[in-house]
Amino acid sequence: MKITNVPEYLFKPVYFRAMETRRNDGIIKDELAVKLLDRMTPDCPIVDDWTIQFGIAIHTLLVDNVVKQFLQQRPTGVIITLEGGLCMRSLLLDNGQAQWFCVDAPYVKPFWNKLIGKSARNHFIPSLVTDLAYLNQFTDQNQEILFIAEGVFLYLKEAEVKQVILTIQQRFAASEIVMEVIGKFILNSTQLFRSKAIPGGRFQWGINDCKKMESWNQGITLINKYFCYDYYKKRQGLMNILPFIVGGKNRLLKVAHFRLSG
Repeated sequence: MKITNVPEYLFKPVYFRAMETRRNDGIIKDELAVKLLDRMTPDCPIVDDWTIQFGIAIHTLLVDNVVKQFLQQRPTGVIITLEGGLCMRSLLLDNGQAQWFCVDAPYVKPFWNKLIGKSARNHFIPSLVTDLAYLNQFTDQNQEILFIAEGVFLYLKEAEVKQVILTIQQRFAASEIVMEVIGKFILNSTQLFRSKAIPGGRFQWGINDCKKMESWNQGITLINKYFCYDYYKKRQGLMNILPFIVGGKNRLLKVAHFRLSG
């Protein structure tokens, strides 16, 4: 059955993951995105943009690698995706033991139910990320949990990002978070990067040096950070020179992986 009027926020990532998959030299292979794309029509026109496609492919690959590593070490762990939209890792990377949760706004749930679907180990929680009451349903404070935040923190104020991370740390002593982070150049250039922003959205938080986030509280440890412009340079074209123009790759897009110890 065709799902119509899919919001751009939900449609765009699926569209570009599918387009990347169809490339012979694709960075990612997501056949589920291709199948979903055939079942969806967006609520607005989607314009092809190779820079968005490249960015989505790279941070998808980097986050996927962190998830795979987490599940290798903690096969019965919990994966909680913040503002996950139509993220399909629960279907693509599932090991048959982990529990998967997608936290997103209530209006997303009908689309998620039709296109992803609930199962015994795959769940949707209708909630805003900043309404931290959704954490109350996870009662085991020693549960090994990996939180995923792709894109969502870009649109929150720093105080809100801190509140989310510090609350997670306080509640779950064995948790980790992998997150997409923008540097100050992108933060101050929403207009320049408007095609990457959600409709009507404006970037509100970014940081050049992710390690400085360790100062937010004792027990926050940067495990690793990955600069998106370090990968697949042949695909980048003139973007290769962007780090030199803006004063370093710290000021651009990266993926950061933290341990949040209680």
